[in-house]
Amino acid sequence: MSQSLRWGIIGVSEIAHDFCVALNLKFTRSEHEIVAVTSIDSPKGLTEQFARDHNIPKVWSDYHSLASDDQVEVAYISILNPLRYELCKMMIEYNKHIVCERPFCMNSRQMKEVLELAKKKGVFVMEGLWSRFFPVYRYLRELMNLTILNNVKEVYVKHGYNATSKERIVNKDCGGGVVLDIGIDAIQFVIFIYQEQPKSIKASGKINSVGVDLYVEVEMVFSGDRKATIICSGLQVFENQATVISKKGPICIPDYNCPTQLFGCNGAHEWSLISSTIPMNFRNSLGLRYEADEVMKCIRSGKLECEIVPAKEMLIITQICDEIRKQIGVRYDK
Repeated sequence: MSQSLRWGIIGVSEIAHDFCVALNLKFTRSEHEIVAVTSIDSPKGLTEQFARDHNIPKVWSDYHSLASDDQVEVAYISILNPLRYELCKMMIEYNKHIVCERPFCMNSRQMKEVLELAKKKGVFVMEGLWSRFFPVYRYLRELMNLTILNNVKEVYVKHGYNATSKERIVNKDCGGGVVLDIGIDAIQFVIFIYQEQPKSIKASGKINSVGVDLYVEVEMVFSGDRKATIICSGLQVFENQATVISKKGPICIPDYNCPTQLFGCNGAHEWSLISSTIPMNFRNSLGLRYEADEVMKCIRSGKLECEIVPAKEMLIITQICDEIRKQIGVRYDK
């Protein structure tokens, strides 16, 4: 049997395109194989074109067919947010491993149920927090483990882009809002640094006419009076940067959600990223290969979760999202 990890792609989204390009790079082609794709809510012909673009041999017309495909080991899910909960459960029932783009579920209740089912069935599940697999994050973890980056007292994250024309953000039926989009990126960075549930959360924001959050400011307090501030906007472009303040001074990470640079703590550091001639939809998204390679290592070693994105932290991040939405007045049906 081939040692390649065999992927089934569910949803032909922009990020799914980038993920498939990353999987098909020569750097990883011997380790990953895309064997099937499905997307039942896409315009006619789009899924077939996606398959041709990425050399995917099978196109299924429904989710059950892909779930029952014995060739598929792991499902990569990037369909609309409200549909992910039921689809994750379906894939687990068919014993498929899962990498699901963020948000993994719409709320912590759904996530708990999916995590419990995955544990019962013995399958690997992970939220696609691909930021954490970049070498910059590994370097940060090394600094923390060596206590070089210790006594962190403050974390600042500011992230913004113009999302006013993106239906998946501004439409409530799509499970929209910046909290469940770039808000998760910002929150996961804070939790990556502090590794615990906040003691308190104070949030404010701006909501559009259909009740979707397009701007949030959040202050969190952790044990030892350590603080974090995040500002996320779907209304304007910000410099997407994270700053960590410790006794050693500040560390600044440009493009913290897909970083290749770090400034501070003994100067500037930079990591190169493999290139491709294929157009991509998101900045530095070839870095999705880091995530895919780690998933393969986990699955091949029999792990049910990834130490870099542990289930405990997935749940903490989702619980923080729940509380932020509660405070600013965003409500979903489920």
